Amino acid sequence: VLGKPEEAVQPLEQAVHLNPTFAANYFALGLVYSKSDRLDAAIKEFDEAIRLAPHNAFAYLYLGEALGKSRRYQEEIAAEQQANRLNPKSAEAYYLMGTAYGASNRLSEAASAYAKATELKPDYFDAYAGLASADVQLQRWQDSRKALQASEHLNGSTNFAAYSNLAISYQRFGLWQRAVASAAEAVKLKPDCSDCYWLLGYGYQNLGRDDEARKAYEQALVVRPSYAAALVGLSQLAETSGDLEAAQKYLNGASHSLGNFTTNGQLQIQMEGEIFTGRGDIERDLGNYAEAFGLYMKGIENYRSIAD
Repeated sequence: VLGKPEEAVQPLEQAVHLNPTFAANYFALGLVYSKSDRLDAAIKEFDEAIRLAPHNAFAYLYLGEALGKSRRYQEEIAAEQQANRLNPKSAEAYYLMGTAYGASNRLSEAASAYAKATELKPDYFDAYAGLASADVQLQRWQDSRKALQASEHLNGSTNFAAYSNLAISYQRFGLWQRAVASAAEAVKLKPDCSDCYWLLGYGYQNLGRDDEARKAYEQALVVRPSYAAALVGLSQLAETSGDLEAAQKYLNGASHSLGNFTTNGQLQIQMEGEIFTGRGDIERDLGNYAEAFGLYMKGIENYRSIAD
């Protein structure tokens, strides 16, 4: 049914109409709507399933997932906590809780939730990927390496977020080939993920494969116009090639659209630092050394705030 959700909608809607007090029908319809990214409709059906069967842990689990897709992270956390109360051995609920904490920049709580998911399900590839990403952003380098090593011995996933998390972690360790491979897998699984294209472009850029980096950044802009991260990447490539006018143009665009980057607070600060650094490089190349120095200092302050 979930393989072709559009074919299941009508018979399930009819089943709900014929038997409006049967919670399982609402739950199944919610799953189909969620699979089709009809998230408001999915949330409504899961809520009704819970009203009729308030002890159904799976209804809370998938309600939380739909809330997370809608970026309603605090509500997602509450739903997954209830799923855990009803089923304390649900690794999936802890994993989804971890993604919600991570998206809310509550990294310590995200790491704890991912770690609990791996305890309950030792072969949980997605949870190890999330744990590696949370730990690396918390600068828990050894813990992050352990999670990465664990993931490398497991079967892969059909979840693009697992591979984007791995790409972030590999980037922080300077493992660019692996970062590119993970980002490429994320793009394959979710071709409309602008962050995944940025991760791919950033990896290529650090491997010196500028043409491939440029294509990835440009594709990120197709998916999300005025995407600050991709504009910064294109600015850096233009500055490297000596096209200072284009570099400045891209940076100006990035400055105006910086909020259109990511839900990850540390990566947001990093991007602000790279904008200041990029502007400093341009002023340096133009011979404006005092202006370049001031911009570099602003960039350093951003990087220091990440370390803190």
